[in-house]
Amino acid sequence: MARNNMNISSLCDAIEPDYEKTVFERFRRQKFIHFIGAELLRVLPGFCKLQLSDRENMAHDPTGFHPGVIGALAVCAGECAALSLLPADSSLATTEYKLNLLDSAEGDVLVAHAKVVKSGKTMTVCTSEIYVRKDRSQHLCAMALMTFVPG
Repeated sequence: MARNNMNISSLCDAIEPDYEKTVFERFRRQKFIHFIGAELLRVLPGFCKLQLSDRENMAHDPTGFHPGVIGALAVCAGECAALSLLPADSSLATTEYKLNLLDSAEGDVLVAHAKVVKSGKTMTVCTSEIYVRKDRSQHLCAMALMTFVPG
């Protein structure tokens, strides 16, 4: 038995076979995230990776991404990770998220890695790590914790 009394093998048996297709489809319907130009790079059960290339109108100052854009990317990544574990007809509403800005977001690309911490019938909790890439290096610039409920 895994932590939180969740049997990992039964969780894997419950995952929809077309979860990746479903998450990509749901991602494409998110108008704001599409507006800012984010891309869904990878989906695994309970995990998601998004990317956002630098665009001048997404800047907080001339050299860094705006915190609102960082938060939007973090929440969207968390939602996609959560949806990967739910039935295809599920919908989620964000009830809370906390964003910690750890360092400047100066760079060319933001990358969000989100994972599900706990998934249940009444809520799903996820974390996101947001990295900023500049040239050939990348560093952690933010972390987020979010809670979703069935919508």
